[in-house]
Amino acid sequence: MATWCGICNSTVPALNALYANYSHRGVSMISISVDPAYDSVNNRLKGYAEWHESPWPHALDTHNVQLDYQVRGLPTIVVIDPAGDLAYLVTGPFTYEEIAAELDRLL
Repeated sequence: MATWCGICNSTVPALNALYANYSHRGVSMISISVDPAYDSVNNRLKGYAEWHESPWPHALDTHNVQLDYQVRGLPTIVVIDPAGDLAYLVTGPFTYEEIAAELDRLL
């Protein structure tokens, strides 16, 4: 994600709903900005999380996590299974139902 990404911004309501419905089931979320140079200025990332009322951690990609998970576009959703393996990856717009189905499959 990046704070300037329009599609990323449009998916935040789905992420908020996923967090609300799955965090109590052991699902953890983290948003990682792939533009740390931009998003670190004036605490943009912190303001973004507060503006969207997104309670999960938001971090800057300072260790090339985007390369590790083959991020080729924004937004990218990566689902890691309980064993720590990549279970699902989607790039671009997504729906709550799409991600919820993958989480249900893994839980």
